[in-house]
Amino acid sequence: MHEYPQLKGACFQEFLDWLSQQLGQDWAILQVDQAPAHMTSAIRWPENIIPLVQPAHSPELNPIEPILAIAQKTAEKSDIPFLASVAGTSSRTV
Repeated sequence: MHEYPQLKGACFQEFLDWLSQQLGQDWAILQVDQAPAHMTSAIRWPENIIPLVQPAHSPELNPIEPILAIAQKTAEKSDIPFLASVAGTSSRTV
């Protein structure tokens, strides 16, 4: 397993190269958001990896969003003052 300290184009390129090598003769479709590291013109997509770029501001395509929504609703209904205050001051950008 590879771990990358930051999301930068160079790290993403290293990941793509590693994934391409792991795939061998197989192909993969890789869904990516529009983070600058994913969209930089410096990225050279290997021939066996097809990028599928998700639209900007598309929380419905992010698998963590339903979990965050449940957590926020739970916090809003909580009798624990800290959780209720955190839920009330949450400012997520969607």
